Amino acid sequence: MAKIVVLAGGDDAEAVKTALDGAGVDYEVVDPTPANLLHIVIGMVDDEAPKDEEPKDEEPKEPKADKEPKPPKDDTAEIPPESDSEIASDASAVPESLGQVRIDGELIEARLGKGPTSALRAVKIEQGARTSYSINESTFSFWPSNPSAPTQRIVVEHGTHRTSVEVRIENAEGNQSYFLVGADLADLFKA
Repeated sequence: MAKIVVLAGGDDAEAVKTALDGAGVDYEVVDPTPANLLHIVIGMVDDEAPKDEEPKDEEPKEPKADKEPKPPKDDTAEIPPESDSEIASDASAVPESLGQVRIDGELIEARLGKGPTSALRAVKIEQGARTSYSINESTFSFWPSNPSAPTQRIVVEHGTHRTSVEVRIENAEGNQSYFLVGADLADLFKA
C-alpha cells in the first residue's frame, strides 16, 4: 500500500493523526510550508525507491542493423563552450553501451561518453521556465536556473551503487532516452 501524505498544521494535524492511526494506514503529516508545498508539487516528497523493488538486470537491446544511424544535430549554439557531454568526434560512432541504469526509478540504457561530466539524453524535452522531459513513460518537470541549458539533480542507480548528481538534460540522438556517463560517474560502472 502506498504512503499517504497529508498537508495539515495545528489542530488539523492532530485530527488527521487521530483518524489515520485508527484506520491503520501508513501516513505522514506534513506542515504546509512553502518548501513542502513545492516538494509535493514537483513530486519530491520521498526520493527513495521502495526497498522491496530490486533493479532488474536486463540485456541491453541491440540496435537494428538495417537502420543507418542518424547524424547528431548541430547544437553548438545551445551548448556553452565548456560543454562536458560530447559523445565522439566521429558522427557515425556509436558510444559504448554500459548496460542498464536506473534514473529516478526509470530503467534506461547507459552509454560511455568522453566528457568530464554525465548528461541525461531524453527523447522529448520541453524547455522553458518550467522544463519537462520524458523517460520511458514517465514525465519529469522542474524549474531550472538557466532554461537554455537545464540541469536537474537525479538519482542514478547501477548494480549496488546509488548516487544523486546534478546533470544536464539534453536532446537524445535517435528515438530512445539514454544516460551518457562522463568521467564523474565512470567508477559506478566498473566491475
